[in-house]
Amino acid sequence: SLYGRDFLRDAARLLSVHHPDHDDVVDVQFREHGYLFLSSSLEGKRQLEQNHRLQKSLGCRDHVLLTPLQLKERFPWLNVE
Repeated sequence: SLYGRDFLRDAARLLSVHHPDHDDVVDVQFREHGYLFLSSSLEGKRQLEQNHRLQKSLGCRDHVLLTPLQLKERFPWLNVE
């Protein structure tokens, strides 16, 4: 969820303990990498497009739908045929 992502992004500030003698900084080691969902069928493509529209309508701004050519440019090791 966006809330969970934002919480983890800001975890160091939110969870740190400030003490007069020292500060305890929390590192939750959150690394954003995202997900890559692929489809090899027309039905799967339609489902991905529907999911994309839903995510956008719910406020997700970090969500992109790539064409096979865009996938190949971004992930050259990926077989898009």
